[in-house]
This record gives sequence, structure tokens and C-alpha cells, in this order.
Amino acid sequence: MAIWSRFEIGVKLVPAQTIAFCRDMLRGNEKTRIFSKKLQLLSDITGVVRPGVLTALMGPNGAGKTTLLGVLAGRKTIGCIEGEIRVGGCPKVQETFAKISGFCEQTDIHSPQITVEESLIFSAWLRLPACIDSKIKTFGCKCCSIVVRAAKNVADTGRTIVCTIHQPSIDIFEAFDELIFLKTGGSLVYFGPLGQHSSSVIEYFESIPGVPKIKDNCNPETWMLDVTSTSVEAELGIDLAKIYKNSALYGSNKQLVMHLSTPPPDSRDVHFPT
Repeated sequence: MAIWSRFEIGVKLVPAQTIAFCRDMLRGNEKTRIFSKKLQLLSDITGVVRPGVLTALMGPNGAGKTTLLGVLAGRKTIGCIEGEIRVGGCPKVQETFAKISGFCEQTDIHSPQITVEESLIFSAWLRLPACIDSKIKTFGCKCCSIVVRAAKNVADTGRTIVCTIHQPSIDIFEAFDELIFLKTGGSLVYFGPLGQHSSSVIEYFESIPGVPKIKDNCNPETWMLDVTSTSVEAELGIDLAKIYKNSALYGSNKQLVMHLSTPPPDSRDVHFPT
């Protein structure tokens, strides 16, 4: 069963911080005008995530990665959320979806006086029983790739997993099957397979005129963040979101979305007895 089989999303939020107050003095009376500004966080995001596929969600800071996960999980309740989300071809029902999905947020707070590794070790000592050997408790903290391998094993059981990752090593990055890449402003610039040794991603971006080729022994994730930056777009005079919308990859993705928008024959929506 596909957890998030289809999504077409645009999000506009109106945070309280964007409300400005302007006072005009007219005839000795003070008047207050309130202006609200809509902040576009996601723009025309269309894609599919499927069971058995480990998907990486990436992009620079402020690209809308956390917002997209929050919308898909049903955690975003403010602002204007436009579009459609289908599960197994049927419109998503949040009450049912919440029972079959899990969402791990980035809420951990680390002390600036210790490293992240030390924070993880401290957490392991607090959470794991005293009967567990200390070496076993800290082993996972020293091999963060264990987390990705565990997620991969879960995906192999037929479940759908989407992970946001930051600055991964080559080994961790290439453990994923597909990539959703957002640029600053919440637009989609790539959605598709990574390919062996990131070949599919590299081939796509290198095919764009003017984009610098990847150098030998360069981390594909680091190179991708560099060549999709707003400064490179401005220098080359291109819009990577528009290039993606005009690509054959986008066309095939749209066909896949349409194919998965209809429930399979003899299937029914996920439900639980009342």
C-alpha cells in the first residue's frame, strides 16, 4: 500500500510576524492600518512516493522541506493549503492516515557545549536499559549510516519512507532510491531516481546548458546544492523550476501521477472498524 501515492500541493501561510502596523495621524486622531502579507512556502509541488522506495527530500535552507513533510503528514493547520493528496488512489482522510503513518520531526535541541555525537550518546544512556552493554549503546551513535540502513530495511518490507537529509556522505546519499529536490522559494527542480552512483541526477543537471560539470571525487549532493543555488541561476539567467516543468522527466512523472490517481480494481480505501 502506498502511503503518499500522489500529492499536488501549494502552500501559502500567513504568520503573525508578517503583520505590520502603520499609524497615520489625521486631524489629531490616530488610525491603525493592518497589512497582512502572504508568504509562499511551497509552489506547485507534484509527485509520487511509492512503497518499497526510499526517497530523499533535499534542498537548501528555506526551500520548504519541513513544510512539505508537515503538509503530507497533516501537521500543518495554518495558512492556505491548496491541492490534493491521495493515498492508494483515494483522497487522503487525515483521521485514517494518522493511524497508519509516522512522522519524526526535527525537534531535538542540543546543548552548544557538547557535540551532536555526545548528545546522542547521552540520550542512549538515558533511554536504554542498564542491562545493555555500554559498547552496544554507543555503537549506533558512531555509525550514523546505521539509521539509513535501518530505514532502507523498513522500505524493503513494502513501506513508503521519505527522509529529509542534510550534508550526507556519498555512501549515505546513494543509499536512497529517489530524490525530491526543492529550491529556495518552495519550487520543485528535480523529482526522480538517483541512479547508480547518482548517475541519473548528475546526467539531468549536467544536461542543462551552462551548469558546471561535476568534478572527480566530488560529493554529488554538495555539487547539486552548488549548481542549483540562486547565485548560479542568476549568473546563467535560468530558472531551474521552469526547466524541470519543460523536461521529459516532468512529463513522465505527470503520467505516473495520473496513473496512481485511480484506485486499483477491487480495492477499497483504508478503513478501520468503528
